[in-house]
Amino acid sequence: MGNFKDGSAQACQVGKLRLSDKNGVFSKDWAFQGAQVGNMASRVQQPCLCVCRSKYMCPGHMGIPGNEIADKEAKLAADEATNIQYTSWTKHQAMKHIEAQAHERWNRRMKLNMRSEHMQKIATNMKKKGRTHGRRNTQVNINQLVSGHTRLNAYQNWKDPEVSPNFPNCGALETTRHYLYHCPRYEKERQHMLLEAENLYETYNIAEGSRDTDIVTLAGMREDLSETINKQMYLALSRYIESTHRLDHWLTFSRMWLLCDARWQPTPELAKRICKYLEGRHKPVYHPLTDCGDHVVVINTKEVAFDKNQWEKKLYAVNTGYKDTMIAMSAKDFHRMDPTKVIEREVYSELPKNSQRQNLMTRLHLFPDENIPDNIKENLVDIIPPVMEPPKRLDEFTEEEKASWPRFFIPPADYKPAD
Repeated sequence: MGNFKDGSAQACQVGKLRLSDKNGVFSKDWAFQGAQVGNMASRVQQPCLCVCRSKYMCPGHMGIPGNEIADKEAKLAADEATNIQYTSWTKHQAMKHIEAQAHERWNRRMKLNMRSEHMQKIATNMKKKGRTHGRRNTQVNINQLVSGHTRLNAYQNWKDPEVSPNFPNCGALETTRHYLYHCPRYEKERQHMLLEAENLYETYNIAEGSRDTDIVTLAGMREDLSETINKQMYLALSRYIESTHRLDHWLTFSRMWLLCDARWQPTPELAKRICKYLEGRHKPVYHPLTDCGDHVVVINTKEVAFDKNQWEKKLYAVNTGYKDTMIAMSAKDFHRMDPTKVIEREVYSELPKNSQRQNLMTRLHLFPDENIPDNIKENLVDIIPPVMEPPKRLDEFTEEEKASWPRFFIPPADYKPAD
């Protein structure tokens, strides 16, 4: 340093200063110029002495025998920390990076979770079959047979050792293979199914080595066969399952599609009956906290009925679409505006007032007439009994019903009505 006449010291340093911790792992370089030390109040205009200083810190155990490996690793870590290049990110770039990392973790979790991937594949196949095959309850049974998670006794015994794994009729181990190929109780239905499969192979000239009858082939999931053959195989297996009635108790735990004819039915009573099936109160497994209801398809809603003069007296709150324009509309005008709204409002008011009501309403399908989309028509499995039998017109009676109808008197054979 240069000494000045007033006793102050000042130095102008130009160069690089490297600072690190005592282990020499973390280090930082600063380029500086014009740093001053001393009493700033007594600065004088004197030529400055320029000093170039470079400071390096070394580990505390340097030079001690036996620490050569630690010294080498410390030097490598210090060099690596020196060469790190820091980049500045905006908030938008950081959020994009976090989102990409979250998607990557989710995809990795989905690949590792085989059950989720398997269930997604089953759901996709069920949606494809629902448009062409119908009978959704049978689709559920077939997908369970393919996956192996069935309600047959062998699988139930695996979950609960107290359940017998044998079939009650023949005493053999009840597995999927036993149910499809070996159970003597269903021999007649089985022969009919295998005969249909053999006829399909003969019709489409399939090679002998490819004529399998395993569960994947019967379920219509073989990729080397055409879509037509897979569909026919699926239908053959469906008829076998429906004719054996072994898996009917599964339907209690699956959602079915039910048809309801609203023609000339009293609206309040009909709404109560529809709510019973939407909530699942007709099933033995019903619980208020369990969503086990079915889909209900209501047709001919434009022909619903009210008692006495309820068409004029019953009022509904309707919003016209403008601000503060809630009006009271009679059932007659409301029904004329939309033939499905009256029965929808009645069902909505009969459902329990909790968070499940919106979910239950999504399974209610209303149509003003008998025109139903094909994808819904193929899923229908049963009919809800009407509240009351609708009366018939005179032209709807058959000749046998007219002849057996009671009469006040029987006219003679030569009776002729007056002109």
